[in-house]
Amino acid sequence: MKHFVFAMLVTVFFALTSEAFAQEIVDSRVSISLKGGQEISEDLTVFGTFFPTLNAVAGLSPNGYLGVHWQAFEFLKVSPAIGFNYTENALIFSLRLSPKWNDFWGWFDCEYGLNDFGWNFGQLEWQAIKWLAVGAEYELKGSYLTLDEWNLGGGPNLVFSLGNFSLSLAGQFRQIGKFEPVFQFVSRVEVKLF
Repeated sequence: MKHFVFAMLVTVFFALTSEAFAQEIVDSRVSISLKGGQEISEDLTVFGTFFPTLNAVAGLSPNGYLGVHWQAFEFLKVSPAIGFNYTENALIFSLRLSPKWNDFWGWFDCEYGLNDFGWNFGQLEWQAIKWLAVGAEYELKGSYLTLDEWNLGGGPNLVFSLGNFSLSLAGQFRQIGKFEPVFQFVSRVEVKLF
């Protein structure tokens, strides 16, 4: 049964990401992150994350974060962090909630940059097999000064994990301001250094 469900989800993912389902396909995005952490206690880990680029297609745009992962409950990790956007010269405040229950997990991240830029991202996943998770994600970003021009997107995703390396592939239907959806292919590469 698991294999059937997996095959159906993959089929739906590729059907939704085809050009036939979108009015327009916009530039793809590829983000890269390097991560590391040091356990302080059983429930507390200090971490650092560095993004050489939030979109390798558009060039370098480095961001860096320092924070803590706190295992607040058996099923919930809370991760406050402070970061810096080197392209915009802006301080970033971030809060991430990471729930996990049996074979289901996710994370929800809310960020506020002192340059009035906000970002909200969430994903929910079902760990189908050890190295593959299947789920959905959403992303909301824009300036707090122009809420009617926020960029909203969401769609299905696949997360491949092999040791300290993971690759996420997603198809997002996006809209900016008024509802005129476009399609964007998004991939994220994550490497855990320590």
